[in-house]
Amino acid sequence: MPRKPTYLVLFMALCCSGCQLLLDTGFEGGEGGVGPVAGVMRQDVGPGGLDAELDAELDAELDAELDAELDAELDAELDAELDAELDAELDAELDMAPACVPGLCEECDAEGNLQPAVDDDACPNIRCQTRYIKEVNRQLNEVWCLYESPQPQAGRCAAPGVCFTEEEYCQPSLEVVEVAHPSCAELLGCVGTTPPELVPFEGELCDTLSGVQGCDASGRCTIENTCVELVAQGANNQLCSLFEDRCGFYFRSSGYPGDGSPRSCDQLCSAQGRSCLAVYEDGGEGCTGSTQPHGCGEALGDSMCFCNR
Repeated sequence: MPRKPTYLVLFMALCCSGCQLLLDTGFEGGEGGVGPVAGVMRQDVGPGGLDAELDAELDAELDAELDAELDAELDAELDAELDAELDAELDAELDMAPACVPGLCEECDAEGNLQPAVDDDACPNIRCQTRYIKEVNRQLNEVWCLYESPQPQAGRCAAPGVCFTEEEYCQPSLEVVEVAHPSCAELLGCVGTTPPELVPFEGELCDTLSGVQGCDASGRCTIENTCVELVAQGANNQLCSLFEDRCGFYFRSSGYPGDGSPRSCDQLCSAQGRSCLAVYEDGGEGCTGSTQPHGCGEALGDSMCFCNR
């Protein structure tokens, strides 16, 4: 800060201590020299008074500057301390806050919150097995072969903390792949991983809700019975088999109208407006008799006759 004019006066007073009298009394110039200045008051200020005034002014300026510097330093220190305290408090709060730690069948979302998981490697590995199951439908008198092909769930987690069991994970899906009528076919296999095999009994008679029918070549009870009139000639005539193209029956000649003498299958079939296709000798067991073939014109008495439909 620039010094005031009083500093110059003080400097001159200190350097010219021998001129104290001039400063105390004052002079005025004349023609031949100097003399006292008229009207000038004597100033009673010595070097000691000027030092005190200068010291006071310097002290005031220094105090103001120092106060400003100290205030700035204190503000900076206080701000730093407050920042450090706030940082420490925030770090402590963050350290104390529980972290997202997922358990079984749980996961953390983007905000760090727990939510249910669809799958978890901690759950047991489950492989859904396909299998065949044999089942009897008594109402329809059929044997069914079912193929179970379970459909797996989207994941192995049933709920937070819970894994699916094998029964829950593998959702059942059943499909009927084979049907057999007990009289028309034998259903083999259809157990575990063994697929079904159908052994048909073609021509055998089978009972349905609509009456007696015949077994077709695939083992189904589908052949309608149009052979009833062929067994209407006598009480001893028995329908034994039913094929797509012929009717087979056990014929007892003793039940045929007339004298009971042996008759041929030609006679029996022609009496019904049909033709004989095959003849088998009676083995004494009715429909399960001998399979020894004979001619349609032979008079054999009791025999197995096959007439066309």
